[in-house]
Amino acid sequence: MTRPPFDRWFDRFLDSWLAWHPITATLLGATDFDHTLPDYSRDANADRIARARALIAELDALPWQDHTEAQQYDRILARGALELLIWETNAPFFQTGNPVQHTTEAIVSVASLFWNETVPLGDRVEAAVARMRQIPAFLETARQVRAAPLPWTELAIRQANAGAEFFGIGLAQLAEERGIERPAFLEQAAIAAEAVAEHASWLGSVLAERRIGIHTVGAGAIDRYLHLGHVLPAAQTAEWWFTYAHEELVEATTELRELTRAIDWRNAPRALLRQLPAIHPTPETYASTFPAVWNWAREIAERAELLTWPDGPVAFKPIPAYERGIREVIDLPVYYGA
Repeated sequence: MTRPPFDRWFDRFLDSWLAWHPITATLLGATDFDHTLPDYSRDANADRIARARALIAELDALPWQDHTEAQQYDRILARGALELLIWETNAPFFQTGNPVQHTTEAIVSVASLFWNETVPLGDRVEAAVARMRQIPAFLETARQVRAAPLPWTELAIRQANAGAEFFGIGLAQLAEERGIERPAFLEQAAIAAEAVAEHASWLGSVLAERRIGIHTVGAGAIDRYLHLGHVLPAAQTAEWWFTYAHEELVEATTELRELTRAIDWRNAPRALLRQLPAIHPTPETYASTFPAVWNWAREIAERAELLTWPDGPVAFKPIPAYERGIREVIDLPVYYGA
């Protein structure tokens, strides 16, 4: 039986999207793309835009009448995603103007492979070897960025330095912990470490000298994300959300003041907030606090018969030693799924 035209189009869209975003694909569990890095060369950027426009044209030619409600939403979101991709490809906040894009993805491309325990370790090792082999060329592409705001470059330098340690020392720790014996794994890790360190040097000696002012996104770009990415009503512009957030902040501040008066009428809210570090976990107990609080919340929920709780919806794990350096400069998940 022939599949509906929209379903066939959506398959083509999804295949293209995952190929354009292989690291996102890894995070989503689409392992077919685990061996690749994104291509941010000028030719690839142009091809990506052309392909996205072609997909939009194909979609616009399809009728709406036979769509289910779910397909209607898929259609709106997919078209919006393609329009956003076209804008992002040449916007200065991403690969064409932000050096952080490359340093983040070079590191996360390998680190993310070891977060999904459902994939055999051998497959993940081979994917890591393939990705590390591509990192030198990937970072060469990063040097197409001609100028950048200094804070962006400084963050990219910190990431590159942490990445050099991750590839040079961290992955050796990982190999020992996981029993990885594939010689190419550490060989390519050493090459990647050298490439990232060299890139850090270029960032500091070249791009840092080509500093420019920080780009402003503008209300138009924010509106684009609100309406194309989140399908919010046209009236909910960036200005509308600013007003809404301000009103919510005023209300929350008022509630905070009332609550602090109820707790201790002698102290102002700021004075009580300054007492929070006394009950906050120390650096030594921070990781173990996650499962402790989770178990405490579960006990309360079960005693109150609020819900039937599965055996283990979330598994909290301490941050691996080999990842601690990169977590200081890249926003990575705090916990992993069970």
